[in-house]
Amino acid sequence: QNFTMNRDYALAIMFKRLAYLSGLIDLELLFNIAYATIWMFFNSMIKLLYSRVEQGLKIDRTHLRSANLVWFADASDRKEGITVSLCGPFVRITHDQAMLESSQILDELRECLNFRAEGGDTYTIYGDPAYRACDILIKPIRNSSHMDRLDGQLNYTMSTLKIVVECEFGHVANLFAFLKYKPGQKLWLSRCAKFYPVATLMKNIHICLNGGKSSKHFGLLPPTLEEYMNGMHLQHLRQHSS
Repeated sequence: QNFTMNRDYALAIMFKRLAYLSGLIDLELLFNIAYATIWMFFNSMIKLLYSRVEQGLKIDRTHLRSANLVWFADASDRKEGITVSLCGPFVRITHDQAMLESSQILDELRECLNFRAEGGDTYTIYGDPAYRACDILIKPIRNSSHMDRLDGQLNYTMSTLKIVVECEFGHVANLFAFLKYKPGQKLWLSRCAKFYPVATLMKNIHICLNGGKSSKHFGLLPPTLEEYMNGMHLQHLRQHSS
């Protein structure tokens, strides 16, 4: 059977499915469409949007503004609340350092955080003690008998500035409750690995339009929707031309 559906209508079905714990029967009653058809359009829209982030949300130099970095930006999340790097999923329990190395994010950050060619500075990220320190990543000074007062003060000050990345996971889950509904994540029947990247993309768009707690707290404006989507489009073209 061949038929078409308005793209906006299909997007509404996807949002309703992700944002609420709505079963297919509930959606059938709401949209007056057979649940099998709803499931097909939901999967098709997920697949279409995932094609924009299939290589993971990658850090792009246009995502990181030198003026904002003066205030602070960590490896995976900007202070405006825009998630600029996402990789995975990882099978089984994986150590944080192993995930960091697998993501290749440090190589991307070496390029994106270096503003010397523009007369600026080179920035580093501040990570948890679980990570291995390197030229682009520093971590808290280990407590020891030789630790002086300034070292302790530095650790305390930095601990108050860190963004816990789990907070961003929670932000995505709060916007899209379906991600927390384990019975809905069915391997071989659902595109489970694609749900979260697509939801993260939608969360970023939500922040572009509405701002977020982080941007309001630090007084940093998120990009406009046009700026963000243009950056995503250019990134998509670079990935497919390489």
